[in-house]
Amino acid sequence: MIKALKDIFFIPINTESRIYGLDIFRAISIFLVLKTHANDLFQHYFPGLRASMGIGGPELFFVLSGYLIGQILIKQVEKNGSFSIHNAFTFLKRRWFRTLPNYFLFLGFHYFMILIVEHNFQLAFLKYSVFLQNFTQPIQKFFPESWSLSLEEWFYIFYSLFLIVVLGFKPIKNLRNRILFSILSFIIIIFAIRIGFYIFTFEEEMNPVKSIRTVTIARIDSLMIGVLAAYLKIYFQKVWYQAKWIKFILGLAIIYFVYFNVNELSNSFLYIFSFPISSIGASLMLSAADQKLHFKSNWGRWITHISLISYSLYLTNLPIMRYIIGPLEQNFTIEPALLIILYLVLNYIIASLIYKYFEKPMMNLRERFQ
Repeated sequence: MIKALKDIFFIPINTESRIYGLDIFRAISIFLVLKTHANDLFQHYFPGLRASMGIGGPELFFVLSGYLIGQILIKQVEKNGSFSIHNAFTFLKRRWFRTLPNYFLFLGFHYFMILIVEHNFQLAFLKYSVFLQNFTQPIQKFFPESWSLSLEEWFYIFYSLFLIVVLGFKPIKNLRNRILFSILSFIIIIFAIRIGFYIFTFEEEMNPVKSIRTVTIARIDSLMIGVLAAYLKIYFQKVWYQAKWIKFILGLAIIYFVYFNVNELSNSFLYIFSFPISSIGASLMLSAADQKLHFKSNWGRWITHISLISYSLYLTNLPIMRYIIGPLEQNFTIEPALLIILYLVLNYIIASLIYKYFEKPMMNLRERFQ
């Protein structure tokens, strides 16, 4: 019986292909997300603990995603000597097989709940079907966690198109410089857009972090900083791995500074600079994390398991909090510690099942459409 239950949740792991340091990075990122969304429960035991504002799980995910995607794109450009429409379509197709099935599975769930259960469906919610829910404005309360997924999708599209414009269709000289130009210029464009948002839309009564954090067109530079880290790794590998633990500590210090000084920093700094500075801090940690550390314990396998199911965990945690943990907390007298344990266990179980029986099979389909 126990073996049958283990087999239901068991996910085969090829340890030789895993970068264990990045698995740890990803596992920490998703824990920050889970902690933030259950912060009211955690505060019963840690009253000083607050939700992540200056830096949180999604921000770490952005840098890591940009770092990994950047390496894929740069290597593809180096291989072909250019970046064509066909290259962009191939790249986007593979990313969409990775990201869209889970997204639309949960979007369908939220549509069902808001339409059938809560009877509060609005036509504006249809924007979620084409990732326009937070393109130029903060995310609504409906399916709020989708803000970062929308940002990721537009990053894939915009940077692919930008590479086509910068690199053209013919093999060109000075690829390295062209790639660097594409990265830096794209970062500058998004940075300028965010300054424009601050000048023309910000009002003093706004929360400077909340009012810009989830706006897609003003936040893509967080992923691009990860792409810049990928560029440094590929072309300056020796330098990239030098003093990696010093850079790791420096990155933590930068994140610590932003996170714990949110209430003391000026509105303009928070609105314009806090997220790219936090992203730089996260990127400094990547050279230490990007190591094929070997693990032999069950703890190591468990961390990699968490890393694999992190996307599903990202999507399960708020529905579990809203439809299970929240009602239990409101209607029954239950020790917060038990609710925290239930919250974490339910997330682990449901996300593992979704990954094994839906997310992974959908990812495998992309190999059939090469």
